[in-house]
Amino acid sequence: MERAAGRGLHFNTAFEPEAYILARGQDGPGVQFLGAPQFATLAGLDLEPLFMQELLASLQSVGLQVEQWSEEYGPGQIEVNLHYADPQSAADGVTTYKELFRALAQRHGFIGTFMPKPFQDAAGSGMHVHISASSPNGGGNLFDEPQGELDLSALGRHALGGLLTHGAALTALGATTVNSYKRFLPGSWAPTHIVASYANRAAFVRVPERETARRLELRIGDGAGNPYIYLAGIFTAMLDGIERAIDPKPIVSGDVGALTESEAAAVGAAPVPRTLERALEALAADQIIREGVGTLIVDEFIKVKQSEWEAFTGHVGAWDREWYLNRY
Repeated sequence: MERAAGRGLHFNTAFEPEAYILARGQDGPGVQFLGAPQFATLAGLDLEPLFMQELLASLQSVGLQVEQWSEEYGPGQIEVNLHYADPQSAADGVTTYKELFRALAQRHGFIGTFMPKPFQDAAGSGMHVHISASSPNGGGNLFDEPQGELDLSALGRHALGGLLTHGAALTALGATTVNSYKRFLPGSWAPTHIVASYANRAAFVRVPERETARRLELRIGDGAGNPYIYLAGIFTAMLDGIERAIDPKPIVSGDVGALTESEAAAVGAAPVPRTLERALEALAADQIIREGVGTLIVDEFIKVKQSEWEAFTGHVGAWDREWYLNRY
């Protein structure tokens, strides 16, 4: 934030966390859906009205402004769009929201979870980050240029270029669990390639439809991570793009969520790291992100997350027995 201010920039930031509310199992420790999926319907909003009323009232009581909320694709999956703020306040706000969501769900007898992919056959939960820029003392949106490519100013395009250049390392900071990488599936509105696109929810970075002034929406992260560290990585990448005037490539149109390997190679679209291990390797190799976030923090983060990966690879569970016990 200090580096940005030194360049006459202030980043406005907004989070869109997705999460599930689930009923506790009737006959054991499992969980069950609250009802059938009712994406973007009034019935979906009424799924658990008392819980949502208390949640919204609690958010208002602590000064968090909700732009909108809706039921997402999963049954009992809720997305809340928090109003934009300065980066510190935005990270504080989404941290407060996560604690309130889980505590109030428990009070109502539910389980509230930001686990990225809790069910194989239901939608995963992400946490999108919207970012625009202005001068530190206010003023207009510095990313906005109606005559520019994607309606972005040169500043906005270079910030986008930084996000794409450092996309693999940012994946490690935004998708921080083994489970996170099970969300990145074609056709799922979760990114599979490090590309930018206009109005396309399957892109790594989406430039939203021109309903409001220009902003960038980074869609790789989820609610299991640390928003402070994640934002530090995001702004480091954007400032690197601005300072080096990085051209944002690739910008892809069409169904970016269903790119084949050959189609991706033809447009220069690198795949999103497919495992936590691969993302950590990319983070360790990205010296700009390491130094921008802080080498001590990043190196310790990698150690902790590498231990999580090693625990996962050594675990023997139901999947192993289902596939191999009677086969071999």
